[in-house]
Amino acid sequence: MMRQKYRDKLISAVKNDHLIPTEYYIEFTEWEYRIHKCSRRILAASCFRENANNTYHQTKSIILPVIGYYYALFHMGVAVLYLDYSTDLKKLKRVKHKTLINLIQNKLVSRNLISNKFTNILFDLKVIREDANYDFGVMDNIETIDYYVETGKAFDEAINFIKELDIAIKDYQQVLMDIMVKIGDGFGDDIKDTYLSKKDQECVIEYLISKNLTT
Repeated sequence: MMRQKYRDKLISAVKNDHLIPTEYYIEFTEWEYRIHKCSRRILAASCFRENANNTYHQTKSIILPVIGYYYALFHMGVAVLYLDYSTDLKKLKRVKHKTLINLIQNKLVSRNLISNKFTNILFDLKVIREDANYDFGVMDNIETIDYYVETGKAFDEAINFIKELDIAIKDYQQVLMDIMVKIGDGFGDDIKDTYLSKKDQECVIEYLISKNLTT
């Protein structure tokens, strides 16, 4: 739940929006840029999650899916941080895994903007990803956990924050509708066509529509 102190500082940051230098060849204000980057990360997160789920059902092997689930949460974590007014944009460029977890904990969990469910499952999947990559054979009991369900719960934490933020600053900045348009009518189709099978694409679209994150 967003506290009034955070809400006030958020609104102040949005009202003081200004042009910033970016890696793109068009002008962005800071909040246009934050929303743009958030949208891309939401799409990436959804692609990784649905691909991981479909890969597991097709192969019955957990090795690659757990890595996919980790990166799904990684991207969703970055997405949410892009909408946190106090997170320095420079810190999110090529952010490291440990740094990301610390940022989510310090910027979001400690402020009760999302619960520690998100960081707990992210950390667990980080450990599993490292075991799978660097110490293969030590992963125990991972098939007893439905990571599609668990990452879905963590995604809901992030999405609820985004929707609460959208309401908080609706008089000054459009957030949720911009995300929907960017994913649905902007870069979304190109990314899905490049990286996903038709089955994965259908699942991603179905999920995003169910969460009101695309048009």
